[in-house]
Amino acid sequence: MRLTSAMRNLNRLLDLKSMKLLDHYSQFNPSPLTINLFMEFGQKGSEEDSFTFLRKEIPVRLSNIMKEINLLPSNLLQMPSTLTLQGWYAESFSDLMVFESGMSTDQDTLAHFCQALKTIQERHSNVVQFMAQG
Repeated sequence: MRLTSAMRNLNRLLDLKSMKLLDHYSQFNPSPLTINLFMEFGQKGSEEDSFTFLRKEIPVRLSNIMKEINLLPSNLLQMPSTLTLQGWYAESFSDLMVFESGMSTDQDTLAHFCQALKTIQERHSNVVQFMAQG
């Protein structure tokens, strides 16, 4: 019953293709990141490298979070705050799926991707406080 209501929520938020992509990305573990990796990337990495990494890594992380949310008890899954939160995650996941296929790394694509990341960051800036309020 719990899984059914959770899946119903996601089915309302994502289309069939996005649901399949969510299932696909949720099979992967997020890449472990260390301060040393950040430092090394800061010295050698490029915007194109960031795009290539993040367009796969962020959907993995979002899909894992979305699957974890679905494991909450059914009474929590039906709370308005949880439904809103699921909507935010589904919207962010959909925003990133635009970049899922092997698109070019021209300046327009990179600018559009950066804007999508800023929008997602704003959308999720108060997730912890929002859930704590119930």
